[in-house]
Amino acid sequence: MKDILIVYSKMVVGGSTTSLLSLLNGIDYSKYRVDLLLYDNGGDLQSFINPNVNVLPQAKETTRPLVKLCNPSFWVHLQKARRLSRRYKNKLINAQIMSKYEALACGRPRKEYDVGISFLEFWPTEYLCRRVRAKRKIGWIHIDIKEAGLKKELSQSVFSLLDQVVLVSDPCLQNFVSLYPEFRQKAVCIENILNQKTIRDMADRPLEEPLSLEPKACNLVTVCRVAFVSKGLDRGVNAFGRLKKEGRLTGLRWFVIGDGPDLPRLKDMIRDYGLEKEIIPLGQQINPYHIEKYMDVFFLPSRYEGKPMAVTEAQMLGLVPVVSNYSSAKDQVRHGVDGVIMENSDDAPYYTLKALVEEKIDLAGMQEKVRNQDYSNTEEIERFYEIIGPDANLRR
Repeated sequence: MKDILIVYSKMVVGGSTTSLLSLLNGIDYSKYRVDLLLYDNGGDLQSFINPNVNVLPQAKETTRPLVKLCNPSFWVHLQKARRLSRRYKNKLINAQIMSKYEALACGRPRKEYDVGISFLEFWPTEYLCRRVRAKRKIGWIHIDIKEAGLKKELSQSVFSLLDQVVLVSDPCLQNFVSLYPEFRQKAVCIENILNQKTIRDMADRPLEEPLSLEPKACNLVTVCRVAFVSKGLDRGVNAFGRLKKEGRLTGLRWFVIGDGPDLPRLKDMIRDYGLEKEIIPLGQQINPYHIEKYMDVFFLPSRYEGKPMAVTEAQMLGLVPVVSNYSSAKDQVRHGVDGVIMENSDDAPYYTLKALVEEKIDLAGMQEKVRNQDYSNTEEIERFYEIIGPDANLRR
């Protein structure tokens, strides 16, 4: 029986967490023993972890701050991280640099594993590479590194320590290879695993609080981390503001599910535009699906994405996705058939929502297409078995 360690940050609502839960539900536990190490065991989705998984004590309890604070290199790189983050207006660069020191400050797992897997970029990857003893190390990257504006040289050393790098879409894979051609042979694509029945079963659970919906309104929903730099929610608010000023916003409402660093800014923008009745932030929800099923459109005006599972989950619930043209958008949405792909620009949400209000988009026809398709991809579990085997030889 093979021993596997999976390293992740926290079981919070989000696409990578849903993917991890789907993976854990698909593993054959008669052949594999799985330990899960989280930095923080306090996430809302902690209770959804498959009972066959052995959840280790949280890594943050083993943190030794002096290891970090007494390291001169820590202070040098902290200043570098702050400087580059400000210069490029990209907070992810800070995480790209400083995750190494957060990982080095955490204690090591006691046992050696056959396979170690980091299921997210930054801290999980650094921890796997620098603190875990494993015969084979595999890093899952859920964002498009190039589109996210990360700096190539800052992750080169950690990627060199991995035996395999998994990207969640072909565009993410191609962009990774364009940045790191020296790692071409270790990079593979495995899409996030999703099961349509599981998502619909979760959606069928009753709402804890009734949802106020206008019967004739077109209801949009977004489920994401509220971070403007990636998710572009500010684009959406600006579009709603322009439409309201023009008197074109009748019958359009937008529900935003999620939490994040820019939630206060989102609320401020909504108030400044006078959009309290049209845009409703619902905060983080343990089970967003039982709200989504009452919606019409999944709206995602992102600036960049890897391959957002929230889009596919929404399709599984019969929602029509209206998304920006991020790197993998065309892998998820057939424009004009089962969704709409906007230009990836600040003005595109305005023109697309205007067309939606003016009924120039065949929403009903696309809803019919979405509801009659199965978006599951559980066959991807076989590719997972291939890469954890001793003789992985995936098609690249």
